[in-house]
Amino acid sequence: MGSNVYNFSKIPSMPERVLSALAYFSCGVVGIILIIIAAFIKTNLKPFVKFNVYQSIFIAFLFWALQVTFDLIVGILQFLNIIPFVGTLLNSFFHFLFYYLMGFPLLFSLSLLSLLIILLILYLTIMSLLGKEPYVPFISSNIKRFI
Repeated sequence: MGSNVYNFSKIPSMPERVLSALAYFSCGVVGIILIIIAAFIKTNLKPFVKFNVYQSIFIAFLFWALQVTFDLIVGILQFLNIIPFVGTLLNSFFHFLFYYLMGFPLLFSLSLLSLLIILLILYLTIMSLLGKEPYVPFISSNIKRFI
């Protein structure tokens, strides 16, 4: 009869789930605030919250880096437009690529890239609200090794 004892300590509490979901939903801003608060009161975050906070910050940084890279490529292409043949060829290829990735409305006037980002954030938020650690290939395993 004593074998029916469950270990509920591994199930995250509702505040932990909500904080983790807010970290994803705010693109890492709530996560940064949680890390700062934990440092000021000299306490550690729970492993579930810590994983989700660091993953949300890393994904937000990744989105920012991709946006800066795309802007840099567009700027270089505008500069290369001065060179007649090379600029026109590269400009037409990347314009086609960027238009269908970032500008062409697919669903609810969202581009393919915007739609994928929103779906990823929704997946991460819902999984953390359910109390499960959401898995993103390459990112989650590296975050696990980091913390």
